[in-house]
Amino acid sequence: MAIAPRALRTDRVSNLLMELEPSGKGAIEWVEKSKDKVPK
Repeated sequence: MAIAPRALRTDRVSNLLMELEPSGKGAIEWVEKSKDKVPK
């Protein structure tokens, strides 16, 4: 699991990551954490 900055455009990153799996069998899941759970 990785933590991404809030300004990250998840749609663009998802599309780029899916290009790495040409068979179309990959999956990406984004989970938004509440402010009190995100490390500073």
